Amino acid sequence: MAGPLYYFPGFKSSLIEPARVLEVAKSLGLHTVLGDAISAGKADYQTICECGPDGVGGLILSIEPNKANYLPNDQNWTDCGKYWIGVGIGESVTPTDLLRFEAPLQNYTVKLLDGNEWSIMVVRPLSVETERLFALRPKRTENGREWLPEWECVSEHPWKSLVAELRLCFEGKSYNMDSWYSLALGVLGINYRIHADLADIMGILDSKLCMTVIGMAMDSPALERENKKKVLDESGTNAGNGTIPLSQAS
Repeated sequence: MAGPLYYFPGFKSSLIEPARVLEVAKSLGLHTVLGDAISAGKADYQTICECGPDGVGGLILSIEPNKANYLPNDQNWTDCGKYWIGVGIGESVTPTDLLRFEAPLQNYTVKLLDGNEWSIMVVRPLSVETERLFALRPKRTENGREWLPEWECVSEHPWKSLVAELRLCFEGKSYNMDSWYSLALGVLGINYRIHADLADIMGILDSKLCMTVIGMAMDSPALERENKKKVLDESGTNAGNGTIPLSQAS
């Protein structure tokens, strides 16, 4: 395993309480990345009292089974502004290192620029094919049992806001490339502890792959197949490719 290490500057207490670490993670914008692991006791810590990667001191954090060891001669550290990310020299972070679950929630897979296959889950059923194949889970409510998509049954992750953005995207909202990047990382973040700073270090996405990832989350491949079938049934000709046009990026 070669998962990333996180360094929080200024955290020098030898008494490490998960609630306090969680509060710091929230202040650094890492709650959705690390919060569930910290709350579940799946994070490992090491306090650096004298000299961390910033030359001062703080807290090293990792997600199990990785150990929070500070080995400056064996690690590359990147300053992300309010915190640092460390990766072992000669090592590469893989999607397996970043998995939130033992098995990813998966409808599609895509090979990113690191050469690895990443699992993509359809978070908003848009097509007849998806409605037929999409996994639903039972949930008890005041009105009895409801059958809900998997993503609605998992807490501690802002998937509902992600779905809202995907809906706007599908309806033609214009985005700049930073927004496309954030949206694609939100899709990947369903299964993986990935975020913009770590993705920059890993170099996993370009503009075309952002469109591919977002399209898979909206089930563009199924829509494409349905569109082609419909046109073939009506006229015997082929349909458009059903992908998100990059021209929407402004």
